Amino acid sequence: MKKIIWISVLAIMACDKKLPAESSHEKKVTDSVSGLQRQPLPENLVRWMDFYRAENPDFNFSGFTLKDSLQMMVRAGNVPAVYEEDFEEVYKKFLIYSADSLKYVDFHSYHWSLDENQNPSFEADQQVNLVDMEKKEISQIAFFGPSFTIEEGYWEDDSTIVLLGNTYEKVPFYMKFDLEEKIQKIYQYPDTLTVSGNYTEMRLKQHGIGGN
Repeated sequence: MKKIIWISVLAIMACDKKLPAESSHEKKVTDSVSGLQRQPLPENLVRWMDFYRAENPDFNFSGFTLKDSLQMMVRAGNVPAVYEEDFEEVYKKFLIYSADSLKYVDFHSYHWSLDENQNPSFEADQQVNLVDMEKKEISQIAFFGPSFTIEEGYWEDDSTIVLLGNTYEKVPFYMKFDLEEKIQKIYQYPDTLTVSGNYTEMRLKQHGIGGN
């Protein structure tokens, strides 16, 4: 088994201060999983899990463990919002809205743009932005270097965001943001996966982007 990347590296890039009560313990993901099982699973989560299960049949959401709990570091975002004139329409279908449609998460528009052949050209870094439609605020809630990629996401409720990602060494992780408490939790899978494709490229091609 390959050496698993310690997910705290991601925390250094994206966050500020650890919460000592939980940061020193690994804990099985039971509360969030049981909660999800009492209601239909989010479509984005199902699609992401199915992508990796195609080559890793034992891949299971309950296999993730809590690695860190940290205070969120929120900065001003610098990507156009959907209500601004310079917003590129190509990103609109990839925005992830809260159930009340008052907020959305955007982790695509900083990460890639279209070249002259209408193929995606990726940046090494990725910025995750939260946009408040009522307040007209754009906030960066996470930032990643090339070793980590956010691939999917969903809202657990109107104040809880879950971001699903993978690492350069194919160790999946997810991050849960509590917008009311300003806390984020980082969960990591205990093993590397066999991966022959790229989830983000697959999603773009499903919307007619790439392959030209």
